[in-house]
Amino acid sequence: MKRDVKTWSSYANSVCLPAAVCAVMAVAAPFAQASEYLFQWDDRTDTLWADTYKDGVLIQHVGFPEVYDASYGLWDGVLLAPVDIRVNIYEADGSISDTMGISGSTGDGVLGFAFHSDVEGQPVVPYTNPTMVLKETGFAQTVGDFRVSTGDHYTWQFISDVEAVPEPETYALMLGGLAVIGAMVRRRRG
Repeated sequence: MKRDVKTWSSYANSVCLPAAVCAVMAVAAPFAQASEYLFQWDDRTDTLWADTYKDGVLIQHVGFPEVYDASYGLWDGVLLAPVDIRVNIYEADGSISDTMGISGSTGDGVLGFAFHSDVEGQPVVPYTNPTMVLKETGFAQTVGDFRVSTGDHYTWQFISDVEAVPEPETYALMLGGLAVIGAMVRRRRG
């Protein structure tokens, strides 16, 4: 016998479960199918890349300018609580490199998103009260996460560029090379 079950409540009613069990199943049903969304904002090139993963599968890859203010629609559901993320991102030498802001109100299906980078001629003004401070590492760093009304879980990460800082051995090798070149020039002259 083949049975087509369309919803938890129709299934519960057809097998005559107690009302309390039916209520729990009806509430749990939407969350049983909840998805995990991962947003990675990648600033390792001159373009800000936004990769969106749903349950581990890349579903969107979009490039943006490094100074970007816009709205971002959630894939499904609305915010259960306010979101207010303000991140200052610093270079290894301590200078401000980027700022990122994500905001939304309870019940919204859209987030405000702002990213400002140290692009030529456009200084970055750090947030006065950041919710997070990051140093550029070249690795993904989580800046926020939250659940929405459908049970979906959203995680936001930032991947920064890293300015190369030579190791002491590099300086020693360079100085050794210059000494060898200097000795060769001196030998030829004398």
